[in-house]
Amino acid sequence: MTTYSGHDELLSHLRTAVNRDQGRLRRRRRVALASVGVVLVTAATVAAATGLPWWESAAPPVNPKVVDRQLAPQIGTDFPPTADRSRARTVAEINGATLVAAPVGKTGYCLIPALPGHADLGFSCEYQQSDEVRTYAQPASQGTPRWIIYGRFNNPNAATVDLSAAVGTSLRVQLQPGGFFIADVPSSRWDALANGAGPATVLDSSGATLATVCLDWGPSPGSPGAGETRTPSDLGQPPCKAPVQIAVKPDFAQATKLVETTLAYDFSIWKAGTTIALWKAPDQGGGWCLVLGPVPLPASGAGAGAEQCGPTTGSPPPGHPLNVSFSSGLAHGMYRHLLQGSVDPSSGIVKVELQTADGAARSLDFANGYFLDNVAPTNSVRLDGAFVVGYDASGKEVARAAVSPHG
Repeated sequence: MTTYSGHDELLSHLRTAVNRDQGRLRRRRRVALASVGVVLVTAATVAAATGLPWWESAAPPVNPKVVDRQLAPQIGTDFPPTADRSRARTVAEINGATLVAAPVGKTGYCLIPALPGHADLGFSCEYQQSDEVRTYAQPASQGTPRWIIYGRFNNPNAATVDLSAAVGTSLRVQLQPGGFFIADVPSSRWDALANGAGPATVLDSSGATLATVCLDWGPSPGSPGAGETRTPSDLGQPPCKAPVQIAVKPDFAQATKLVETTLAYDFSIWKAGTTIALWKAPDQGGGWCLVLGPVPLPASGAGAGAEQCGPTTGSPPPGHPLNVSFSSGLAHGMYRHLLQGSVDPSSGIVKVELQTADGAARSLDFANGYFLDNVAPTNSVRLDGAFVVGYDASGKEVARAAVSPHG
Protein backbone atom coordinates (compact mmCIF):
# COMPACT_ATOMS: atom_id res chain seq x y z
CA MET A 1 0.00 0.00 0.00
CA THR A 2 1.34 3.44 -0.91
CA THR A 3 0.25 5.40 2.09
CA TYR A 4 0.30 8.95 0.79
CA SER A 5 -2.13 7.77 -1.81
CA GLY A 6 -5.00 6.60 0.20
CA HIS A 7 -6.32 8.17 -3.01
CA ASP A 8 -8.85 6.71 -5.38
CA GLU A 9 -8.61 7.33 -9.11
CA LEU A 10 -10.15 10.77 -8.78
CA LEU A 11 -7.25 11.97 -6.65
CA SER A 12 -4.42 10.11 -8.34
CA HIS A 13 -2.89 13.28 -9.75
CA LEU A 14 -2.45 14.72 -6.27
CA ARG A 15 0.60 12.44 -6.09
CA THR A 16 2.29 14.63 -8.65
CA ALA A 17 4.50 16.24 -6.05
CA VAL A 18 5.77 12.80 -5.03
CA ASN A 19 5.79 10.96 -8.35
CA ARG A 20 6.61 13.90 -10.57
CA ASP A 21 8.39 13.61 -13.89
CA GLN A 22 10.86 16.44 -14.28
CA GLY A 23 10.56 18.42 -17.50
CA ARG A 24 14.16 19.58 -17.63
CA LEU A 25 16.84 16.94 -18.11
CA ARG A 26 20.39 17.83 -17.20
CA ARG A 27 23.57 16.33 -18.58
CA ARG A 28 26.28 14.69 -16.49
CA ARG A 29 29.57 13.14 -17.53
CA ARG A 30 29.23 9.43 -18.23
CA VAL A 31 32.47 8.66 -16.43
CA ALA A 32 30.76 9.43 -13.10
CA LEU A 33 27.94 7.00 -13.90
CA ALA A 34 30.15 4.26 -15.25
CA SER A 35 32.31 4.20 -12.13
CA VAL A 36 29.49 2.86 -9.93
CA GLY A 37 29.38 -0.74 -11.12
CA VAL A 38 32.47 -2.05 -9.34
CA VAL A 39 31.42 -0.42 -6.09
CA LEU A 40 28.01 -2.07 -6.25
CA VAL A 41 29.51 -5.53 -6.63
CA THR A 42 31.62 -4.91 -3.56
CA ALA A 43 28.58 -3.54 -1.70
CA ALA A 44 26.59 -6.68 -2.44
CA THR A 45 29.36 -8.85 -1.00
CA VAL A 46 29.67 -6.72 2.13
CA ALA A 47 25.93 -6.61 2.75
CA ALA A 48 25.52 -10.36 2.30
CA ALA A 49 28.32 -11.02 4.77
CA THR A 50 27.28 -8.53 7.45
CA GLY A 51 23.51 -8.13 7.15
CA LEU A 52 23.91 -4.34 7.18
CA PRO A 53 21.04 -2.11 6.05
CA TRP A 54 21.30 -1.44 2.32
CA TRP A 55 22.29 2.20 2.81
CA GLU A 56 25.30 1.17 4.93
CA SER A 57 26.99 -0.70 2.09
CA ALA A 58 26.00 1.05 -1.14
CA ALA A 59 27.74 3.89 -2.98
CA PRO A 60 26.79 7.58 -2.65
CA PRO A 61 24.30 9.03 -5.17
CA VAL A 62 25.77 9.49 -8.62
CA ASN A 63 23.69 12.63 -9.20
CA PRO A 64 23.76 14.36 -5.80
CA LYS A 65 22.39 17.72 -6.96
CA VAL A 66 19.42 16.05 -8.64
CA VAL A 67 18.78 13.95 -5.53
CA ASP A 68 18.99 17.05 -3.34
CA ARG A 69 16.41 18.84 -5.48
CA GLN A 70 14.00 15.94 -5.80
CA LEU A 71 14.06 14.95 -2.13
CA ALA A 72 13.86 18.51 -0.80
CA PRO A 73 10.45 19.02 0.90
CA GLN A 74 8.20 21.47 -0.87
CA ILE A 75 7.36 24.60 1.08
CA GLY A 76 4.62 23.87 3.61
CA THR A 77 4.80 20.07 3.16
CA ASP A 78 6.95 17.08 3.93
CA PHE A 79 7.10 15.93 0.29
CA PRO A 80 8.54 13.38 0.16
CA PRO A 81 7.62 12.63 3.79
CA THR A 82 10.61 11.84 6.03
CA ALA A 83 12.86 10.89 3.08
CA ASP A 84 16.34 10.59 4.60
CA ARG A 85 18.62 12.37 2.14
CA SER A 86 21.69 11.54 4.26
CA ARG A 87 21.13 7.85 3.53
CA ALA A 88 20.39 8.17 -0.19
CA ARG A 89 22.54 5.66 -2.05
CA THR A 90 23.14 4.31 -5.54
CA VAL A 91 21.63 0.84 -5.21
CA ALA A 92 21.77 -0.59 -8.75
CA GLU A 93 23.49 0.11 -12.09
CA ILE A 94 23.63 -1.25 -15.62
CA ASN A 95 25.54 0.23 -18.53
CA GLY A 96 25.48 3.72 -17.07
CA ALA A 97 21.80 3.60 -16.05
CA THR A 98 21.55 4.02 -12.29
CA LEU A 99 19.04 3.73 -9.49
CA VAL A 100 19.29 5.81 -6.32
CA ALA A 101 17.20 4.98 -3.25
CA ALA A 102 16.54 6.91 -0.03
CA PRO A 103 14.81 5.43 3.03
CA VAL A 104 11.45 6.82 4.15
CA GLY A 105 10.57 6.13 7.76
CA LYS A 106 11.27 2.60 9.00
CA THR A 107 10.26 0.62 5.89
CA GLY A 108 9.47 3.03 3.05
CA TYR A 109 11.77 4.34 0.33
CA CYS A 110 12.04 6.64 -2.68
CA LEU A 111 13.49 5.57 -6.04
CA ILE A 112 15.30 7.93 -8.40
CA PRO A 113 16.33 6.46 -11.79
CA ALA A 114 18.78 8.11 -14.18
CA LEU A 115 20.12 7.52 -17.68
CA PRO A 116 23.43 8.76 -19.12
CA GLY A 117 22.84 12.41 -20.01
CA HIS A 118 19.38 12.34 -18.42
CA ALA A 119 19.84 12.45 -14.67
CA ASP A 120 16.54 14.14 -13.91
CA LEU A 121 13.79 11.61 -14.72
CA GLY A 122 11.70 12.20 -11.61
CA PHE A 123 11.15 9.93 -8.62
CA SER A 124 8.56 7.81 -6.82
CA CYS A 125 8.05 6.87 -3.18
CA GLU A 126 6.52 4.05 -1.18
CA TYR A 127 5.71 4.99 2.40
CA GLN A 128 5.29 1.47 3.76
CA GLN A 129 7.07 -1.79 3.00
CA SER A 130 5.78 -2.36 -0.52
CA ASP A 131 7.24 -3.78 -3.71
CA GLU A 132 7.58 -1.46 -6.69
CA VAL A 133 8.43 -1.95 -10.37
CA ARG A 134 8.47 0.78 -13.02
CA THR A 135 9.63 1.21 -16.59
CA TYR A 136 10.95 4.25 -18.41
CA ALA A 137 11.32 4.51 -22.20
CA GLN A 138 13.62 7.19 -23.58
CA PRO A 139 12.69 8.22 -27.14
CA ALA A 140 15.20 9.27 -29.80
CA SER A 141 14.13 12.89 -29.32
CA GLN A 142 15.71 12.83 -25.84
CA GLY A 143 18.91 10.99 -26.69
CA THR A 144 19.85 7.42 -27.43
CA PRO A 145 16.66 5.32 -27.38
CA ARG A 146 16.62 3.13 -24.30
CA TRP A 147 14.09 1.24 -22.20
CA ILE A 148 14.79 0.38 -18.58
CA ILE A 149 12.89 -1.53 -15.92
CA TYR A 150 13.72 -1.01 -12.27
CA GLY A 151 12.33 -1.37 -8.77
CA ARG A 152 12.50 -3.28 -5.54
CA PHE A 153 11.24 -6.54 -4.01
CA ASN A 154 11.19 -6.43 -0.20
CA ASN A 155 11.17 -10.16 0.60
CA PRO A 156 14.47 -10.69 2.48
CA ASN A 157 14.89 -14.07 0.77
CA ALA A 158 14.51 -12.64 -2.74
CA ALA A 159 17.70 -13.05 -4.77
CA THR A 160 16.65 -12.87 -8.43
CA VAL A 161 13.74 -11.63 -10.56
CA ASP A 162 13.09 -13.70 -13.67
CA LEU A 163 11.66 -11.44 -16.37
CA SER A 164 11.84 -14.05 -19.13
CA ALA A 165 8.12 -14.77 -19.43
CA ALA A 166 7.27 -11.07 -19.44
CA VAL A 167 9.97 -10.12 -21.94
CA GLY A 168 9.61 -13.11 -24.23
CA THR A 169 13.30 -13.99 -24.10
CA SER A 170 15.67 -15.17 -21.38
CA LEU A 171 16.30 -12.40 -18.82
CA ARG A 172 17.14 -12.94 -15.17
CA VAL A 173 18.29 -10.02 -13.00
CA GLN A 174 20.18 -10.39 -9.73
CA LEU A 175 18.73 -8.29 -6.92
CA GLN A 176 21.12 -5.98 -5.12
CA PRO A 177 21.20 -5.54 -1.31
CA GLY A 178 17.75 -4.42 -0.19
CA GLY A 179 16.10 -6.09 -3.19
CA PHE A 180 16.76 -3.28 -5.69
CA PHE A 181 17.35 -3.84 -9.40
CA ILE A 182 17.62 -2.13 -12.77
CA ALA A 183 17.79 -3.78 -16.20
CA ASP A 184 17.56 -2.97 -19.89
CA VAL A 185 14.57 -4.17 -21.89
CA PRO A 186 16.08 -5.99 -24.93
CA SER A 187 15.70 -3.80 -28.02
CA SER A 188 14.70 -6.83 -30.08
CA ARG A 189 11.49 -7.03 -28.02
CA TRP A 190 10.49 -3.36 -27.97
CA ASP A 191 7.82 -3.54 -30.66
CA ALA A 192 6.26 -6.68 -29.18
CA LEU A 193 6.19 -5.37 -25.61
CA ALA A 194 4.95 -1.82 -26.18
CA ASN A 195 1.97 -1.07 -23.89
CA GLY A 196 1.65 -4.75 -23.02
CA ALA A 197 1.88 -6.79 -19.82
CA GLY A 198 3.41 -10.06 -18.69
CA PRO A 199 4.36 -12.18 -15.64
CA ALA A 200 7.63 -12.07 -13.73
CA THR A 201 8.84 -14.45 -11.02
CA VAL A 202 10.73 -13.57 -7.84
CA LEU A 203 13.18 -16.33 -6.85
CA ASP A 204 15.25 -17.12 -3.76
CA SER A 205 18.92 -18.08 -3.86
CA SER A 206 18.06 -21.74 -4.55
CA GLY A 207 15.85 -20.83 -7.51
CA ALA A 208 12.58 -21.53 -5.69
CA THR A 209 9.66 -19.27 -6.54
CA LEU A 210 8.68 -16.72 -3.89
CA ALA A 211 6.08 -14.81 -5.89
CA THR A 212 4.73 -14.33 -9.41
CA VAL A 213 3.57 -10.82 -10.35
CA CYS A 214 2.32 -8.92 -13.39
CA LEU A 215 4.35 -6.20 -15.06
CA ASP A 216 2.93 -3.34 -17.11
CA TRP A 217 5.43 -2.25 -19.76
CA GLY A 218 3.98 1.08 -20.84
CA PRO A 219 5.21 2.75 -24.04
CA SER A 220 8.36 1.63 -25.81
CA PRO A 221 10.96 4.19 -26.96
CA GLY A 222 9.20 4.33 -30.33
CA SER A 223 5.64 4.58 -28.97
CA PRO A 224 3.53 7.70 -28.40
CA GLY A 225 4.01 8.79 -24.81
CA ALA A 226 7.62 7.63 -24.56
CA GLY A 227 9.63 9.77 -22.17
CA GLU A 228 6.56 11.29 -20.51
CA THR A 229 6.28 9.09 -17.43
CA ARG A 230 7.71 6.21 -15.42
CA THR A 231 5.09 3.49 -15.88
CA PRO A 232 4.21 1.67 -12.62
CA SER A 233 3.08 -1.95 -12.35
CA ASP A 234 0.28 -2.89 -9.98
CA LEU A 235 2.10 -6.22 -9.39
CA GLY A 236 -1.11 -8.22 -9.16
CA GLN A 237 -1.12 -11.93 -9.85
CA PRO A 238 -1.51 -13.43 -13.36
CA PRO A 239 -3.30 -13.62 -15.70
CA CYS A 240 -1.77 -10.33 -16.76
CA LYS A 241 -3.73 -7.81 -18.77
CA ALA A 242 -2.33 -4.52 -19.98
CA PRO A 243 -4.20 -1.44 -18.75
CA VAL A 244 -6.33 0.31 -21.33
CA GLN A 245 -4.64 3.47 -22.57
CA ILE A 246 -7.20 6.29 -22.74
CA ALA A 247 -6.25 9.82 -23.73
CA VAL A 248 -8.30 12.41 -21.88
CA LYS A 249 -8.46 16.17 -22.19
CA PRO A 250 -10.95 18.03 -20.01
CA ASP A 251 -12.40 21.23 -21.42
CA PHE A 252 -11.88 23.36 -18.32
CA ALA A 253 -13.52 26.38 -19.93
CA GLN A 254 -16.83 24.45 -19.94
CA ALA A 255 -16.49 23.11 -16.39
CA THR A 256 -19.52 23.18 -14.07
CA LYS A 257 -19.10 23.30 -10.29
CA LEU A 258 -20.71 20.38 -8.46
CA VAL A 259 -19.82 20.98 -4.82
CA GLU A 260 -17.33 23.23 -3.04
CA THR A 261 -15.72 23.39 0.37
CA THR A 262 -13.45 25.85 2.12
CA LEU A 263 -10.54 23.99 3.66
CA ALA A 264 -10.28 24.27 7.42
CA TYR A 265 -6.88 22.57 7.29
CA ASP A 266 -4.05 22.34 4.80
CA PHE A 267 -4.40 19.54 2.26
CA SER A 268 -1.95 18.62 -0.50
CA ILE A 269 -1.05 21.77 -2.49
CA TRP A 270 -3.83 23.85 -0.90
CA LYS A 271 -3.68 25.89 2.30
CA ALA A 272 -6.34 26.27 4.97
CA GLY A 273 -8.86 28.90 3.90
CA THR A 274 -8.66 27.92 0.22
CA THR A 275 -11.96 27.12 -1.46
CA ILE A 276 -11.79 24.08 -3.71
CA ALA A 277 -14.50 22.27 -5.62
CA LEU A 278 -15.34 19.16 -7.54
CA TRP A 279 -16.00 20.21 -11.14
CA LYS A 280 -17.65 18.43 -14.06
CA ALA A 281 -16.01 19.14 -17.42
CA PRO A 282 -16.69 17.64 -20.85
CA ASP A 283 -13.88 15.45 -22.14
CA GLN A 284 -12.78 16.67 -25.56
CA GLY A 285 -12.37 13.02 -26.54
CA GLY A 286 -15.92 12.19 -25.48
CA GLY A 287 -17.60 11.62 -22.12
CA TRP A 288 -16.99 13.64 -18.98
CA CYS A 289 -14.27 14.36 -16.44
CA LEU A 290 -14.50 15.04 -12.72
CA VAL A 291 -11.85 17.56 -11.70
CA LEU A 292 -10.72 18.62 -8.24
CA GLY A 293 -9.55 22.22 -8.43
CA PRO A 294 -9.68 25.74 -7.04
CA VAL A 295 -12.60 28.17 -7.09
CA PRO A 296 -12.70 29.79 -9.55
CA LEU A 297 -11.24 27.23 -11.96
CA PRO A 298 -9.12 28.85 -14.69
CA ALA A 299 -9.99 27.97 -18.28
CA SER A 300 -6.45 26.61 -18.61
CA GLY A 301 -7.03 24.18 -15.75
CA ALA A 302 -4.15 25.72 -13.80
CA GLY A 303 -4.24 24.55 -10.19
CA ALA A 304 -6.44 21.53 -10.90
CA GLY A 305 -5.18 18.63 -8.85
CA ALA A 306 -7.00 15.57 -10.14
CA GLU A 307 -8.97 14.24 -13.07
CA GLN A 308 -11.15 11.18 -13.55
CA CYS A 309 -12.56 10.79 -17.03
CA GLY A 310 -14.81 8.26 -18.71
CA PRO A 311 -17.81 7.70 -20.97
CA THR A 312 -20.35 8.79 -18.36
CA THR A 313 -23.06 11.43 -18.16
CA GLY A 314 -21.22 13.27 -15.42
CA SER A 315 -23.94 12.35 -12.91
CA PRO A 316 -23.40 10.46 -9.64
CA PRO A 317 -23.19 6.70 -10.27
CA PRO A 318 -26.25 4.62 -9.34
CA GLY A 319 -26.18 1.30 -7.53
CA HIS A 320 -24.94 2.32 -4.06
CA PRO A 321 -26.68 4.88 -1.82
CA LEU A 322 -23.29 6.19 -0.67
CA ASN A 323 -19.96 6.15 -2.53
CA VAL A 324 -17.17 7.31 -0.20
CA SER A 325 -13.56 8.20 -0.92
CA PHE A 326 -11.07 9.13 1.80
CA SER A 327 -7.65 10.54 0.89
CA SER A 328 -4.69 11.15 3.19
CA GLY A 329 -1.31 12.85 2.86
CA LEU A 330 1.51 13.29 5.36
CA ALA A 331 2.74 16.82 6.12
CA HIS A 332 4.60 18.17 9.15
CA GLY A 333 4.27 14.83 10.94
CA MET A 334 0.47 14.67 10.68
CA TYR A 335 -1.88 13.11 8.14
CA ARG A 336 -4.10 15.61 6.31
CA HIS A 337 -7.40 14.27 4.99
CA LEU A 338 -10.00 14.97 2.35
CA LEU A 339 -13.38 13.26 2.30
CA GLN A 340 -15.48 13.11 -0.84
CA GLY A 341 -18.03 10.98 -2.61
CA SER A 342 -21.48 10.83 -4.13
CA VAL A 343 -24.98 9.52 -3.46
CA ASP A 344 -27.26 7.52 -5.71
CA PRO A 345 -29.73 10.03 -7.24
CA SER A 346 -32.59 7.64 -6.51
CA SER A 347 -31.69 7.19 -2.82
CA GLY A 348 -33.59 10.23 -1.57
CA ILE A 349 -30.55 11.43 0.39
CA VAL A 350 -30.57 15.21 0.92
CA LYS A 351 -28.07 15.52 3.77
CA VAL A 352 -24.71 13.86 4.39
CA GLU A 353 -23.02 13.72 7.78
CA LEU A 354 -19.65 12.58 9.13
CA GLN A 355 -19.77 10.66 12.40
CA THR A 356 -16.41 10.01 14.08
CA ALA A 357 -15.40 7.37 16.62
CA ASP A 358 -15.62 9.84 19.52
CA GLY A 359 -19.34 10.34 18.87
CA ALA A 360 -19.02 13.74 17.22
CA ALA A 361 -21.10 14.45 14.10
CA ARG A 362 -21.16 17.28 11.57
CA SER A 363 -22.75 17.93 8.19
CA LEU A 364 -20.59 17.70 5.07
CA ASP A 365 -20.72 20.14 2.17
CA PHE A 366 -23.20 18.51 -0.22
CA ALA A 367 -24.68 19.57 -3.57
CA ASN A 368 -25.72 18.05 -6.89
CA GLY A 369 -25.35 14.54 -5.50
CA TYR A 370 -21.72 15.00 -4.43
CA PHE A 371 -20.08 15.76 -1.07
CA LEU A 372 -16.64 17.19 -0.33
CA ASP A 373 -15.07 18.22 2.96
CA ASN A 374 -11.87 18.57 4.97
CA VAL A 375 -11.10 16.40 8.01
CA ALA A 376 -8.91 17.48 10.93
CA PRO A 377 -5.30 16.21 10.82
CA THR A 378 -4.54 13.02 12.74
CA ASN A 379 -1.45 10.97 13.53
CA SER A 380 -2.85 8.00 11.59
CA VAL A 381 -3.44 7.47 7.90
CA ARG A 382 -6.78 5.85 8.78
CA LEU A 383 -9.93 7.30 10.29
CA ASP A 384 -11.09 4.17 12.07
CA GLY A 385 -14.58 4.12 13.53
CA ALA A 386 -15.83 6.96 11.33
CA PHE A 387 -18.90 6.74 9.09
CA VAL A 388 -20.54 8.85 6.42
CA VAL A 389 -24.31 8.82 6.95
CA GLY A 390 -26.98 9.89 4.46
CA TYR A 391 -30.43 11.19 5.51
CA ASP A 392 -33.65 11.81 3.59
CA ALA A 393 -35.81 14.95 3.80
CA SER A 394 -37.59 13.69 6.93
CA GLY A 395 -34.28 13.19 8.74
CA LYS A 396 -34.43 9.40 8.50
CA GLU A 397 -31.14 7.57 7.97
CA VAL A 398 -31.01 6.07 4.49
CA ALA A 399 -27.50 4.60 4.40
CA ARG A 400 -24.11 4.69 6.07
CA ALA A 401 -20.62 3.77 4.83
CA ALA A 402 -17.40 3.30 6.76
CA VAL A 403 -14.59 5.76 6.08
CA SER A 404 -11.30 4.09 5.18
CA PRO A 405 -8.36 4.94 2.92
CA HIS A 406 -8.05 3.34 -0.52
CA GLY A 407 -4.68 1.98 -1.55
